[in-house]
Amino acid sequence: MIKAANSGKSRGGVRGWLLVLTIWLGIVLPVFKIGFLGYVMHKMSIVYPEDAQMMADTGWSAIMWANVIAEAIAYVLAGFLLWKSRNPKVVVFTIVVLWLAGPLSASIVSLFMPSELAWQPLTRATLFAAGWTAYLLRSERVQKVYGFRLGVSK
Repeated sequence: MIKAANSGKSRGGVRGWLLVLTIWLGIVLPVFKIGFLGYVMHKMSIVYPEDAQMMADTGWSAIMWANVIAEAIAYVLAGFLLWKSRNPKVVVFTIVVLWLAGPLSASIVSLFMPSELAWQPLTRATLFAAGWTAYLLRSERVQKVYGFRLGVSK
């Protein structure tokens, strides 16, 4: 259950680790993901042109781009809402984005990768989502800024 911890206007601002998360989600991560996929696709077309053409012909390239762009949009939206909104639901939305665009997306993509490569992005995404989820749920800054507090039912 989500409860508003502080409904007053003096909640403070987005600073410290919350600012780091906001910038990371809103700017760094989307730019990195789109840039990295572009780089990989370009290198693949040079080193393995037949494979790149097969991916384009079967639609896998389009699926990969659609996935990365959807992730980037979700991350930008979460970062923007963390920056602009002071609603406790923003914290829940950000946690959902962290897990859907992170480990869930990585596990779906890993189904199509060789098994020796699949565990690395999945592990990174899971650790990233778990770490920031723990921060969002326990941080006093998050409680002050968004009025978010995880209620404990008895």
